[in-house]
Amino acid sequence: MKRLVVYRNCFTGDVSGGDTHMSGLLSWLLDTRSAAKAVLVLPFGDGQDKVYPEVHRIQTIVHPDARVRSPLALLYVLRALRAASRVGRLVRPHDVLVASSHFLPDVLPVALAPRPPDAKVVFIHHIIADMDRPKGLNTFLANLQERLCFALIKHRFGKVVVVNQGVADRLRQLGFRRQHILLSSNFVQPLAQPVEYAHKDITLLFCGRMVTQKGVDDFVQTCRQLQQRVPNFRAVMVGAGPELERLRIEVKDRQLPIELLGYVDDKTKYELLSRSVLFVFPSVEEGWGIAIAEALAVGTPVVAYDLPVYKGVFGGQLHVVPVKDQSNLARQVQELLTKYASKPSSYAAEQQRISSFADQFRVEHVAAREYSFMGEQDA
Repeated sequence: MKRLVVYRNCFTGDVSGGDTHMSGLLSWLLDTRSAAKAVLVLPFGDGQDKVYPEVHRIQTIVHPDARVRSPLALLYVLRALRAASRVGRLVRPHDVLVASSHFLPDVLPVALAPRPPDAKVVFIHHIIADMDRPKGLNTFLANLQERLCFALIKHRFGKVVVVNQGVADRLRQLGFRRQHILLSSNFVQPLAQPVEYAHKDITLLFCGRMVTQKGVDDFVQTCRQLQQRVPNFRAVMVGAGPELERLRIEVKDRQLPIELLGYVDDKTKYELLSRSVLFVFPSVEEGWGIAIAEALAVGTPVVAYDLPVYKGVFGGQLHVVPVKDQSNLARQVQELLTKYASKPSSYAAEQQRISSFADQFRVEHVAAREYSFMGEQDA
């Protein structure tokens, strides 16, 4: 296997599924392939060392951070160009170059690097243009940068990794005919074991970015409706993002029994998931559902909105309600809590079923296939 040069741009406090996927892949590589060579390219001071543990273990190449923070500057052209100019001359003749996402600062440096298309790989977890986002300048810019990235990928990349069939089919429709596309999966690295119902001390858990499209307000509203109806009700929200402080103020003003923990490390996250009776995830925008798979892996049932992507990934393993139907969401959650309290054996049976199902998403199964794909046919 040639040296992997991985480009990953992210921002502390706004951790995406694609970034998490690459973190798991690199950690697996460091743990299981001692002879493999990998380099991580990242911007100076963007906080990846605080969020992703493999940063402390892998060789890194740091390029200047353009310090673009405005929500109106989604193109991040300056950051992308700096990454390309700083790192392009360091690329070796036999390197395999990997863009962690189809985000311009990941794609442009790889596209401009002096390597043939079959030595360039990009991970595409979702297609922004197909998502139900509110109209506005941010959405317009996000769609614009996606179109630019797709044009670069079509002409300068030979390999694409996706995590659901819908994205693979859509890319073919959009003209990705020359690329080798690997239908892969996201993965989990469970750091906790399932906990018996009697020992659960958290009623509901939310884990995800604190943004409106993840359903944070619907989760809070569900908690408001159930706090007086469910004995010893306790909810926890895990994750960071732009809505965190607003939610903290709302929870305090309304005196809701919700703890907002912000960012936590993986071990803490899995412990919280395992201690929760239900994982409630009212997101309206998902490319796969990593947090859902993590909950299933530790035997915690999931209630979510019925997004089409879940059917191909999780089948009938979730409790789903119509999208954006918050009142139905609260009703389903209450009914499940009542059922489990009256018949804990049904909860134990569900735990066994869903945790066994989630075994297929373990990192050792998925990462090995992706690693092999990236090294095939490279020039």
